[in-house]
Amino acid sequence: MNKKIDIIKLQKIYDPRGTLVVAEENTHVPFEIGNTEWFSPKYTVITQNQRETMLVALAGHFTLRVIEQDGTGAETLLDNPNEGALITADCPYQLTDFTEETVVLRLTAAEKEIKYLDLKAINDQYQPEINNAIAQVLDSGWYLHGKALKQFEEEYAAFIGSEYSIGCGCGLDALKLILIGEMELGRLQKGDEILVPANTYYATILAITSVGLKPVLIDARLDTLQIDERLIEQHITPQTKALLTVHLYGKLSVTPLMQELCRKHHLLLFEDNAQAFACQMLGEKNEVNGESIHTGNIGDAAAHSFYPGKNLGALGDAGAITTNDRKLAEVITSLRDYGRVSKYEYNYQGLNSRMEELQAAVLCVKLKNPYGEAKDRFQKAQYYLSKLDKKIVEHCIPQELYKEESENVVHVFPFLTEKRDELRDYLSEHRVQTVCHYPIPPHQQPCYPEWNHLSFPVTERIAQQEISLPCNSTLKQEELDRIINLINHFFEERGI
Repeated sequence: MNKKIDIIKLQKIYDPRGTLVVAEENTHVPFEIGNTEWFSPKYTVITQNQRETMLVALAGHFTLRVIEQDGTGAETLLDNPNEGALITADCPYQLTDFTEETVVLRLTAAEKEIKYLDLKAINDQYQPEINNAIAQVLDSGWYLHGKALKQFEEEYAAFIGSEYSIGCGCGLDALKLILIGEMELGRLQKGDEILVPANTYYATILAITSVGLKPVLIDARLDTLQIDERLIEQHITPQTKALLTVHLYGKLSVTPLMQELCRKHHLLLFEDNAQAFACQMLGEKNEVNGESIHTGNIGDAAAHSFYPGKNLGALGDAGAITTNDRKLAEVITSLRDYGRVSKYEYNYQGLNSRMEELQAAVLCVKLKNPYGEAKDRFQKAQYYLSKLDKKIVEHCIPQELYKEESENVVHVFPFLTEKRDELRDYLSEHRVQTVCHYPIPPHQQPCYPEWNHLSFPVTERIAQQEISLPCNSTLKQEELDRIINLINHFFEERGI
């Protein structure tokens, strides 16, 4: 028998009313069934399905001939309704020797679902090392503020290029700890204004308002999707004390103009680096090693998130703060542990925000390959740009996002279209997962009614049009091609 055909035995159920043949997906049929059809063959034609197929002779008989590349083929007779012939994807076949009584059941596999981000597959790449790291923590009997955290803090500071790295519970806490730390040092006061991009994730805004500071929202640029640095100066008032920039989607957001304005107006510069692990700023050199400076080491302090979906992700929540400010680092180290300075002495009203040893151990494993995920994502982003129709690229992908590989780690691959919801439904129908970042901007959130009347045209356009396409190291070439073909076909039929 040809190697491309397998005969599968189907289950028979006997009943006084007759015999029932059962073909259950993923049990008798070794795939998820996407299409079921019955037909009586009339002509001898060559058929080729892009997905796995099973044929069953429900009535009568027929001969199945599988065709090889050289034109030869193997044949098998199907005349038993409790047997199915399995044909591999893209294999041409032909039905012959059928009669008028022949009825064929054809089961076709469903398209395989393409996940937006397969966290299991990402972590499987490190599984032996992660298992070993977790086992070491379990064997140590020490689960908070132990050796794993100390190791991660040292290695992460070395990678970022900062003097200090302080682990904490999550990215939101990292932002809050920076702001509270600066308030404890007298550099910020309640009611002070913090400049922040209007199109950021809600958590950035929440960190500011939750500690009694005032966010001042600034619209984004459509070509970079980052804060529009050209609008910053007009928002500065005597109450403005800091700029909190966000490296959204993994793209460097800091610009020379932004740095100049912070120096000119004596503003603290904070980075929300939650989405930009391993991103760099070309032209800026680390004074210690002479390499291009990493995001997280550009401003006065930076917040980092290791949420599982990040480019450097833990197996749960975790975060960190990096800074070169010794006083701030000391205060934050105390604040993350209730404000503790000794076992029962507290100088501050702090938080309970401690990175667990298990998370620190996992992050140490992944930190050994800091650029792998970013490099793979950027290559896939370039492939999107090269294979999508040129008009689609020009209309739907911000032009400044992918000019420099080191300045975009592609945490998200954003795609903008007026047909966002229609495209998302279309891709979902073809079993492609997508995400929207972010459909409701902060100023339109119900919890901030005082901002609901404000207008930020670019931010609102991004919220209405952005769809994030799968783009990560676990995405296979055939999956990437499938997504591209679907998008090209979608716009070919509907127009841009």
